[in-house]
Amino acid sequence: WDMGLAWLIQEYQVAVQIAAAADAAPSGSDGALIAVKMEPGLETTRPSSGDGADGSASSNGGSTSHNSQSQAKAAALQRYGHCLGRLLTGMKDRVDPNDPKDKLLTQLLLGAPALSEQALRVVRELCESEARQLVGVQTLAALVKWRPHWRPECLHLLVTLTRSDSASLREAATKMSLILYTELKIDAVRAGLEQTSVQAMLSLCADPEGGKWTEPLAKTHLHLYCELCAANPALLRHLFENYPKFPRALQPLVISSLESSVTKLGVNKELLELLCECSKTFPESMTIVLRFVRVLAGKGAVDPALVATVRKIYAHTKDVKILVPVLCGLTKGEVLEAIPELIKLRKIPQALEDVYNRLLPDTHVPGAAPPPITPAELLVRLHTISLQQCDVKDITHATGLCFERKRVYTHEVLATVLLQLIDTTPLPDLLLRSIMQALTNWPKLRGFILTQLTRLIGKHVWKYPKIWEGFPLCVARLQPDSLGVLAQLPQEPLKDVLSHHEKLKQPLIDYIKGLQPHEKARISAQVLSTLGIA
Repeated sequence: WDMGLAWLIQEYQVAVQIAAAADAAPSGSDGALIAVKMEPGLETTRPSSGDGADGSASSNGGSTSHNSQSQAKAAALQRYGHCLGRLLTGMKDRVDPNDPKDKLLTQLLLGAPALSEQALRVVRELCESEARQLVGVQTLAALVKWRPHWRPECLHLLVTLTRSDSASLREAATKMSLILYTELKIDAVRAGLEQTSVQAMLSLCADPEGGKWTEPLAKTHLHLYCELCAANPALLRHLFENYPKFPRALQPLVISSLESSVTKLGVNKELLELLCECSKTFPESMTIVLRFVRVLAGKGAVDPALVATVRKIYAHTKDVKILVPVLCGLTKGEVLEAIPELIKLRKIPQALEDVYNRLLPDTHVPGAAPPPITPAELLVRLHTISLQQCDVKDITHATGLCFERKRVYTHEVLATVLLQLIDTTPLPDLLLRSIMQALTNWPKLRGFILTQLTRLIGKHVWKYPKIWEGFPLCVARLQPDSLGVLAQLPQEPLKDVLSHHEKLKQPLIDYIKGLQPHEKARISAQVLSTLGIA
């Protein structure tokens, strides 16, 4: 090792002496041997004008022509590069991939007076060797750190390897790039990694040469960018700014690829500020904001800082979808106020289903915050929504989804809801519809519902056209037990019912005729007259 390095240094010193004496740079026409890039501080002092290359006096100021000097310089540099290449090539295949202490090749590259492109080719071959790629990537990172004159070339090679077809090499190069980005604290390195990763990400905005983007190819171009975003959320601004430029087919892939980065960041202050700002500045990229908020909300308790950010975003966007992931972090008042807008998500079934899953969970998720409203409060709120706020189809669909969740809306819960609705003034338009649905789900509510129908008569139910339409239908369904309720109607409402539902008349007559005298005495004379009963 010592002899090899000493030999290399000697060859370098000869090359530098000759190059210093030459008036022109080598032509570099021989592509097999690559020009050497010299490091600062290693050059030897140029000989004085009165000395030749060997230090002896020269009477005519040098007898060698300009052309021969250039050729000598090129030959010397080529010889040095050849020596370095021979050493590296010989050592490359002898690197022990299982011995982390085997650093000879790395030490040679770090200790060599100058490097060449041939040397970089050897390093690349080492990286692309499946058995020795980790050593190669570590060597490349060491060159980035300790060889500043070759830093741009080494960094470019490292970034190129992050897009390798080999998954293991891609991961190793990306991991090493991330280490350099977070630990090296060299502005030029950080800027270089940021610039190249953003450029790779933005390259997805146009078709690649000679074809179309495939999912694996697109992911390789996003890989480094995603990892750097997890360390520096400010880089996400490039995504927000350019998202509409991505082909529609690639947009979901771009967002999903960054979800792991957002997960690693967590509820980060810088990220939250960026989401809030970009929701204003780049409204076309609101899809990204929605997805990232969903990722940050997770399935556990919602972070108050995230909830506060969502409130700000909703205040200026009025996009109710942003509230869905943090519903369990909002207050009861906020949720009840948002219900009319939330049920308008009927046209986005998955979004509305998510609302119900969060507000009406079948089981408790460990660590999750309880919903801010009870199932009864939700169903009551749905019935009290004004038709000026929401289309009736949205309301009926929303109440129907509640009744589908029988594990949540038990007969006890529904009884509580119906009691509150009947005590509401004015009576909700969908009351009778919900009574019928409750009876379908829980036949054991039959007696309870008969009592509530009697209460509705006391509230002059015939004054509510939409409810009154359903009243006789409910009575007909509950026959014969409901005939006693029908007999309690005043004369005019009874005439109206019988005019539209003639099949109820004879059963009602038979019912009254079968009553005991003291029971029959409770039936008004107007009802008996309407039915033709003496």
